[in-house]
Amino acid sequence: MALCRLGVVAGEVNTMTVGKRRRAQSPMGRSLALIWSVSKSRTIATLMAGGLVAGGLMAGGLMAVASLAVYLIIYRAIAAVLDPAAAAGPEALPGYGALLMAAIIVRYALIVLAFTLSHQLAYAAQSQLRQALLGKLARVPMDFFTWRNPQDIRNIVIEDVGSLEGGMAHLAPRLAAAMVGSLAILSALLLVDWRLALASVAPIILGLLVMALTLGRGGDTVAQYHELQQSMASESWDLIKGMPTVRVYNNAAAITARLERMFDQIRQMAAQWMRRMALPTAIYQVLIGAVLLFVLPLAVWLYTRGEADAATLIFFAIFALLFVEYLKTFYDLSYRAHEQTAAFSRIDQLLDAAEISQSPNPGQPRDSGLSFANVSLSYGARRAVEDLSLLIRPGERVALVGPSGAGKSTLARLAARFMDPDQGTVALGGIDLKALGPRALSASVSCLLQDPCLFADTIEANIRLGKKAATRDEIEQAAKAANAHDFITALPDGYRTTLGEATRLSGGEAQRLALARVFLRDAPLLILDEATTHADAENEARLQQAVGRLGRGKTLLVIAHRLSTIIDMDRIVVMD
Repeated sequence: MALCRLGVVAGEVNTMTVGKRRRAQSPMGRSLALIWSVSKSRTIATLMAGGLVAGGLMAGGLMAVASLAVYLIIYRAIAAVLDPAAAAGPEALPGYGALLMAAIIVRYALIVLAFTLSHQLAYAAQSQLRQALLGKLARVPMDFFTWRNPQDIRNIVIEDVGSLEGGMAHLAPRLAAAMVGSLAILSALLLVDWRLALASVAPIILGLLVMALTLGRGGDTVAQYHELQQSMASESWDLIKGMPTVRVYNNAAAITARLERMFDQIRQMAAQWMRRMALPTAIYQVLIGAVLLFVLPLAVWLYTRGEADAATLIFFAIFALLFVEYLKTFYDLSYRAHEQTAAFSRIDQLLDAAEISQSPNPGQPRDSGLSFANVSLSYGARRAVEDLSLLIRPGERVALVGPSGAGKSTLARLAARFMDPDQGTVALGGIDLKALGPRALSASVSCLLQDPCLFADTIEANIRLGKKAATRDEIEQAAKAANAHDFITALPDGYRTTLGEATRLSGGEAQRLALARVFLRDAPLLILDEATTHADAENEARLQQAVGRLGRGKTLLVIAHRLSTIIDMDRIVVMD
């Protein structure tokens, strides 16, 4: 039995790379690049609809304003003591103290409010994105999943979207606060004294130049590191999933050797990155931490010449250091920003995946007849079906037989419009499947595949997927018709039994449960693709009885290798 859990869908991260390689940027450059890249992102466009990003950025701006107010009050208080002529004098200190306490309380209240709001926005953003992604996966052709690892797309829907919580709740407010704060302080420094302002930014510019010149193509290393981590996650999942096979053949060493090589590659890459980063990071930190060494000598010289007063010296001593702290925020956020852009890129590529085409004027099939006219389809370079034509009349039972790889399952997938042919037409009731609306197609076609998908929900809910508005009596009647009612009622909670680790069904039981879903749908065209492959003799007999009842008066397309499955067919089509 295949147990399908909500959010576990197919895809492959290995094909969804970060995109073009980027040259390494300074910390501020990487943070600003994040803003530019996400401004063009489909992911952000989804979030903008609810004002989520604007709310997070606004919260960060309020934090910066509140913080600047605290330091401005401290500056005014010190200036009042050292330069009474420029302020209200020492007698104003109690007032400044009270104002400072109020400002600190307001600052922390705004911080709590900002991060509370940003976290709420982040969780709402995750919900919106996951809904958008799952909606997209419902609209892509089924061959989108054919060559992809389910664990990899699950990582995009769950892990990548989950990682955006850090960006929305932490990165966006802090980045906005750093930008608002640094721009406000720089503007104030330039207005007070442009000479001292240039002295304040000189070491910072030198530090950024050192980082940019030294790192070279460091961005490539970071991108390769994240891609290697994704590959390692995929390999680890394959090892866990395939552990029974590995143990049967006693070949764990060969499988784990690949993982060990990946672990070693990550270790070497991390060591190489640290060696590359050590010197420029140290120089950068020293330079931006030495702002006062550039500012104070110039400030004292200007003071002795009468071109600057004590209040100016105090202003630059406070706000030049605060300016540095905001710039350090850019440095701290730069690496998380890179991870966020990588996650945005993978999510965007999934949101941009081609969807199965829909007709603007959908038609309705006149009957359940199925036709293939000059149909061809390829999987990459391999031709699965070539120039095939087949007519199945309404109510006819047709079996497809032939060796593996002959294209039998491909025809079944084409008939259900899991994919579209490269050439030719597949029609139902005289209407091209491409011209059928999703509801008309769903109401006209039911499929029973060899690996039924059952969700981690109650048995009743799993059967009700065939018809949302079904009553309990209709569900039980469908289960009885599928020969599933007896084993369901034998379970401790009957139809309320939840499928999962505690309750596992045999392959035949799972297939009969899926067949009950098909009975409930009651579509005029029924497609069975190796539906009895995993059933033992007893379960196969019960499935055959149920299929016989289900197929009365319906068009039936059956794919099977067992002769017992097709003995009652009206026609047998041999494919080679």
